[in-house]
Amino acid sequence: MNRKILFCGLVLVGLCSPAVLALDTMGPPKAGLPMGEWGLGIDFSHSDMDLLRKTANWSDAENTISVEADKIYANVGYGLSDNVTGFVRLGAGQADSDRKTDWTKWGGDGDPGFVWGGGFKATVIENEKVTWGFLGQFSRGKYSGDAKSSVDGEKAEYDIKMTEMQIAAGPTYKLSDAIHIYGGPFVYFADGEYKDTKDDGDKLYKPIEEKNVIGGYVGVLMNVKEKVDINVEYQDTGKAWAIAGGLTFPF
Repeated sequence: MNRKILFCGLVLVGLCSPAVLALDTMGPPKAGLPMGEWGLGIDFSHSDMDLLRKTANWSDAENTISVEADKIYANVGYGLSDNVTGFVRLGAGQADSDRKTDWTKWGGDGDPGFVWGGGFKATVIENEKVTWGFLGQFSRGKYSGDAKSSVDGEKAEYDIKMTEMQIAAGPTYKLSDAIHIYGGPFVYFADGEYKDTKDDGDKLYKPIEEKNVIGGYVGVLMNVKEKVDINVEYQDTGKAWAIAGGLTFPF
């Protein structure tokens, strides 16, 4: 019980902290490990999203940032109970950021940066064919890169700091002992900051915020060896889409 309280407290701290950018792998919305068992995995995601960069100072008006991002994590999970699995993630991410203003377009090439996160998965109802459950996860990090104006060639460095959260619920359907289909609706939140540092030293700070974005996802989980699973999934919110997946095994 103490482990559960401690872990849930850590997750809530991450979810409530003001700040990574890009949708993360979610996997089946159900517990994945028996109580007391550890698991190790690799998660990846490729996503494309549009974010609104708001006006905060004298600089140009709010505009939309198009972000194409890739992330890869090492994932360590633990069975807090037979019905609750907690996990933490450490990895790297890279994001290319493009944005348009009234007079030019800025094209950005991103550099790799450190990302981390965590979450939990819970099973609510389980029967022979269908398991119902939910999950919650967050990620944090900073993306940097170099941008260039398409009009006059002016250069700038950009930094994007964000916290993201995803909450999902739904079924996992057993097609066979080796193949499961999962998915359902999810809610996405993002909060952060976009900063430009131009050649002349001028710094422009812009808040980024996305609230209560509703999306859906669907995926397939395949057992390729005893207790070794591979999953692939597609996520979509209307403003963003992602192809993601992972490999998990106990240790």
